[in-house]
Amino acid sequence: MAPPHDRTDPPSIDWSLASEAQLAAALVQCETCTATEPTNAVAWQQRSYFLGRLGRYQDAVASYQKTLALAATDPMVWCNYGTALAAAGWMAEAVNAYDQALALAPDQAKIWVRRGRVLHRLQNYQAAVESYDQALALDPEVGKPGIARASQPIT
Repeated sequence: MAPPHDRTDPPSIDWSLASEAQLAAALVQCETCTATEPTNAVAWQQRSYFLGRLGRYQDAVASYQKTLALAATDPMVWCNYGTALAAAGWMAEAVNAYDQALALAPDQAKIWVRRGRVLHRLQNYQAAVESYDQALALDPEVGKPGIARASQPIT
């Protein structure tokens, strides 16, 4: 299997379905790569992703910060950084990261949905609804189940 950071040879694993052992092995490969190629933004981004998937959210946040030092104009890095921040419990910081992502790519419905979820958790319901509305305006299919749940009254 090619290292997960090698984009010339697509990974043979769907990482969203990977086992913990597969994620841990991929993380080791990324750590080896970032040690030998410290300016490899792709390796840092994948390292950050694997840390998050392994539940090591604070480590993922720190790793995404290093990724951003190399790829500050990549909206998906900002988006995934926001997701790691939210998973670590830093909701206000997550909203700021999503805002950075949206400044770079305002047409990305996925980012609007993630921003809405965090705003909902912060009980900023009006702003959450505005984010969801923006997401649906861009892509009527994105996040429909999550948006529908979030729009239900809380009892």
